[in-house]
Amino acid sequence: YKAAHKAKGTSFWHVLGGKVFPETLFVDCARRSEAEPDEIQQQGLGLRVRDSRHKMVAKVLCQAYHYMIISGLAYGYVSSGDCMVFLTIPHDTPDILLAYLIHNFDNTQEAQQTFVAQLATLVLLAIKAKVPSAQWILNAKQTLPRWPPKSNKMAGDLQFPGFTGGALSLPWPPPPPTPSCHSDTPAIDYHQHDDDNNNNNDNNAGLTAGPQDTMAKQKKEGPPPPAAASTSDTAASSYGGGGGRSGGTCASGSNSAPFCTQACLLSLCRQGALDPACPNTPIHGRQGRQSHHPVSAPNICLLIRDQLAYNLDQGCECLDKYGMFGATGVLFKITTSRYGYTFVAKGVQAVDADTLEEEACIYSHCRDLQGTFIPVHLGNINLVHPYPLRSLALVHSMMFLSWAGLTLDACILPAGIDPQAKTDTAVEALTQLGIEYYDLKKTNLTWNEEVGRVMIIDFNMARIYATGQKRKNGTVLAGMEKAKRV
Repeated sequence: YKAAHKAKGTSFWHVLGGKVFPETLFVDCARRSEAEPDEIQQQGLGLRVRDSRHKMVAKVLCQAYHYMIISGLAYGYVSSGDCMVFLTIPHDTPDILLAYLIHNFDNTQEAQQTFVAQLATLVLLAIKAKVPSAQWILNAKQTLPRWPPKSNKMAGDLQFPGFTGGALSLPWPPPPPTPSCHSDTPAIDYHQHDDDNNNNNDNNAGLTAGPQDTMAKQKKEGPPPPAAASTSDTAASSYGGGGGRSGGTCASGSNSAPFCTQACLLSLCRQGALDPACPNTPIHGRQGRQSHHPVSAPNICLLIRDQLAYNLDQGCECLDKYGMFGATGVLFKITTSRYGYTFVAKGVQAVDADTLEEEACIYSHCRDLQGTFIPVHLGNINLVHPYPLRSLALVHSMMFLSWAGLTLDACILPAGIDPQAKTDTAVEALTQLGIEYYDLKKTNLTWNEEVGRVMIIDFNMARIYATGQKRKNGTVLAGMEKAKRV
């Protein structure tokens, strides 16, 4: 790792400021970095200084390039304090890094030539740029050569596929086809808040910052409040702004399919009859069994795992860009390509997989309340390929749930509804099953119009107590460990 400020501006100038740009900079430095000591000693002082500059600049640019690839950034920059290097990666050729050197060695005072003016221009370009998808990031990580290599062989023996002496040119596999998604209802924006999604602390990593141990917490900038008079469980949803497509085709990273109803997913778990009220029932019944679900909930989980193993963008949209994430979890919208089942997923990193299993235990214990007071739990999976987030975190595990509806802080309740009374009823239902819930707030309470009830979500701060162990003051006997936050 080489921070940009460790390289002097003159080093960037000597390497990048010439008339001929060093297109093979990375390859040349990689092959020279493992040169024999005798060979290095035989070099003249001037050549060793030149090599030192080139290696320093190559390491700085390579580090920034690496972060741009794994976080899906089209534009970036590095700064040494007295100069900046603007960087961009063409979407169709991720094996190419384009660099543009900016310096102020001649002390120009023209406003348009200042660092701040040119950086503002770069920001505008970045805002308009096409955002690389999760599958694009995975393809790049699996295809591009790495420096330094993982093995101990000489850098001079590195094999760079497609390299012929000029700029690197790697074979780039075309993305797999995206599935067709049923969508015949108007699209609206929505919020389903994950745990602690109102935690707005900025922790955004820059180009020179390393991957974080926990998911970076971005400022909450959700979509506009949804239009009223639409049922939360049957309305279609759109998150991609202008990126979505009408006519039922899912664009990469966008999912406009309507959510399945609580009754649909509950009967799926129980291998019951199809729900006529579910907007996706025509798709569910295409497999020949028109009256009952053609597949079980465990098989749906396996289908999603295989579907995402083939293409991370297929029927999967990450909602972190709308602030739908918590302390360790992030929300996804999922659609199965074969049967059209549509629901949400809570994704966590590998280090938090156990806490997701603990939350699944709460749902299993409360199976009689699923679809009425809490969402329907379909199951958990571990992904074949981790899903990359913009924060550089990797989602390894997912828990699949029915869409519970808009949270109480983001919806307009029907006239005559007492939210406090509805909430008390839901909490009492949990208490009757031996659940202590410690995170009662509006962002963890949703209004589900299908069942006409308040639903409770996010059981990361809940615990199960044995019958008869609850104290009169409402506390639980010692020794009952509180569930971890997810």
